[in-house]
Amino acid sequence: MKYVYEKANEVGGTIFDDAFKTECEKLKPLLIPLINEIFGTEYDVSVVEPDRMADEHHLTYEDGTDIKNITDACLKIDGRYYHIECQSTENGEILIRLVRYNSMIALENMEYTSDGKTLIVDYPKSALVKLRGSEGKITHMMVEHRHGMETARETITVMNVPAYSMDDIFKKGLFFLVPFYPIRYEKALDRIGKKPLESKAEYDKICIELENFSRRLDEAVTEGMITENAARDLRALAGNILEYISRKLDEDNKGKLVNSMGGRVLELPSDQLRYAEANGIKIGDDHKTVSVIRNMLLRGHKDEDMKTSLP
Repeated sequence: MKYVYEKANEVGGTIFDDAFKTECEKLKPLLIPLINEIFGTEYDVSVVEPDRMADEHHLTYEDGTDIKNITDACLKIDGRYYHIECQSTENGEILIRLVRYNSMIALENMEYTSDGKTLIVDYPKSALVKLRGSEGKITHMMVEHRHGMETARETITVMNVPAYSMDDIFKKGLFFLVPFYPIRYEKALDRIGKKPLESKAEYDKICIELENFSRRLDEAVTEGMITENAARDLRALAGNILEYISRKLDEDNKGKLVNSMGGRVLELPSDQLRYAEANGIKIGDDHKTVSVIRNMLLRGHKDEDMKTSLP
């Protein structure tokens, strides 16, 4: 009898899954410090960039049944495979999923030795990034493989994101964790949403902490620890998550909270001119029109709106 498991985000992902996968796809250099922290490796971020492997894996049975699984991140660095799953909610089947995914990855990349007498099945180093919880920074789970009288134990490393402080993230260069930092305020924001007046001091404290976080991200850009583009993308992902976890707040408080993580990236007149020209908006030297563009951008107007609203 076949026991078929189904991963939740194969049916419908979450905002957390989306942020994780976006970083893996668009901000791959940020994965190196993450892998170093999780697995104790010492890859040089200025030299090494992970190869992103296919996330879709298939297992076909003799009767033609095809089982598809989608991993969160399958990477290859210097010939070594790494498999990382992101978990935003507790799931008792996580170890089962990890074993199944690891087996599929190993089978897809197995190879014979040159003499054809030995088949090498190389299992990836595997980890779980937990976005919620109160355990220590790095913990472990264990899988025991039994082959007759022989036993092999596989260690699954668990990174518990809430255990990483603001100092940890910036001192260790764990910028990959930036979008998920606000999740630690989720329960507090739920309380604030129910009793906003009584919780004003707690709300103000969260805003101040997020503004401090944003300031330190600005400093990291200035110091060359991360590129301005990467920081901008991280802020956008963090803003999406903040908007989601603060959804029970009123619009004003939610807007202030999201903006507190938005940084202070100044838009210069030259930036506005380049934007207008790139979108076919003729403004010449009309600085009043430049100001209009700036205000429309800040209010979130689309290109089509500006083209129809400007002379």
